[in-house]
Amino acid sequence: MKRIAIVDDNLMMRAFLEEVLAKDFSVQTFENGAEAMSFYETNEQPDVMLLDYEMEGMNGKQVLELMKSSGFYKDLPIVLLSGQKKSETRISCLALGAKDFITKPFHPQELVLRINNALN
Repeated sequence: MKRIAIVDDNLMMRAFLEEVLAKDFSVQTFENGAEAMSFYETNEQPDVMLLDYEMEGMNGKQVLELMKSSGFYKDLPIVLLSGQKKSETRISCLALGAKDFITKPFHPQELVLRINNALN
């Protein structure tokens, strides 16, 4: 079973995503990017990361930029989630190396399909 990391500062969203994705993936959740990065420095990396764009402290774009510039995480497929509809936001994240950018609200089946596409 493929491993997915969910990084979102909203507890309810983390719980929802975990419930939706646990059928298809082995799920690990994190409250912020620093927590996820620290965990995966000493544990096996996930196959894909689902990263919220709008988080307190370091936002998803900053986490993405940090991970893609590091030698350790540069090949990890990262899919961003956001309620933000601005095309500039999506474009900047895709330019930094995000595999996909999904806007909220989304259909759970679409989320699973897009994550699977990011893995291929």
